[in-house]
Amino acid sequence: MTLTRFLMAYVYNPLALWLTRRRAARGSPSFGGRNRSLGAFIELLMFPTLLTMLVSGIWHGAGYTFIVWGVLHGVFLALNHAWRLLRPKLWRDKSRYERFMQPAGFIITFTCVAASMVIFRSANLKTASDLLQGLLGLHGVGLRGIGLKNVALGIGAAAFVAFACPNTLQILSRYEPALGWKPSPHEGATDKTRALWEPSLTWAVAVSMIVAIGILNLGGQSEFLYWQF
Repeated sequence: MTLTRFLMAYVYNPLALWLTRRRAARGSPSFGGRNRSLGAFIELLMFPTLLTMLVSGIWHGAGYTFIVWGVLHGVFLALNHAWRLLRPKLWRDKSRYERFMQPAGFIITFTCVAASMVIFRSANLKTASDLLQGLLGLHGVGLRGIGLKNVALGIGAAAFVAFACPNTLQILSRYEPALGWKPSPHEGATDKTRALWEPSLTWAVAVSMIVAIGILNLGGQSEFLYWQF
């Protein structure tokens, strides 16, 4: 049971079902087919989404920054749902839209999630604001002692791992690592046989090296993500 499955099964779905039945009892149309009024969208889609993500934020911690983080993700999801409904009316050329939105949507999603994680890890909103301003270069750019070349190499290496390498779900996709999870057809990494885990000598050596490196670094200073929860 993951947090996502728990929130969907015990918060979002029951709330959306109760609100749908409530609207039906009042004689109001549900949200489906051509019955896509603004009121139905707010009550049956936006409100359950915002409340579910609020619960997610509270689950992560008692600080108000976690609540802001949760609500912010709810706003992102609500905007995404609204755009998916409006897009066919505003942008009728689907193929052209997909060519434009595939890179644009990726950049927008990455930026929103990265910015919200700054709030998640900050002690307060003032600290988060300072960090976000620093990321935008509003406090100046200081590379003394590091060097632009080293920064570029570090960012490039991290970006390669994050965007080009398969994640753990993709590596273990043939064994259904998460209940009900199936790789999407567009996930090209899962089509590369060498990227898929299998009980072989190569994978045994690779995993053993990772475990050894982890054990050797156990004595180092490390702050657990949830240590203040």
